[in-house]
Amino acid sequence: MLCIVLAACEPEYDGTAFHCDDAHGCPSDQRCFAGRCRRVAVTAIQCGDVACGPDQQCCSDVINGNRCIGATEVCDGDPALCDGKDDCAANERCCVDPTLTLCVLECLSDDVACTTDADCPSDAFHCCPQATVPWGRCSSLAC
Repeated sequence: MLCIVLAACEPEYDGTAFHCDDAHGCPSDQRCFAGRCRRVAVTAIQCGDVACGPDQQCCSDVINGNRCIGATEVCDGDPALCDGKDDCAANERCCVDPTLTLCVLECLSDDVACTTDADCPSDAFHCCPQATVPWGRCSSLAC
């Protein structure tokens, strides 16, 4: 009985992107990539006219526009650690969140971030541009 109770108390780390380094590790199913806990390393994040590298994130705000900053830096606008499924593990989705677009195991199909229709799930297969950020958002409706 005690094992069942303890298993129920396991924290849920999905939807997190903790900062990490040699002294601060990651949850058991994640590794430290460029100072952030992730399941896989990012390939590239399209951030307007530039592509952010694996050690960066896209930061989009109305004052400074779209730019690449370090993966561990604070973005004063809308940050993204992914922009499509190629930046995530096979069992994850790149999901739009109010505070950070990142790879998670599960989110609603209309909350999936995308760069092309191929990034979208079958029930929300249109990749529609967003007005304030360079990554799209999947939709079951035509854009």
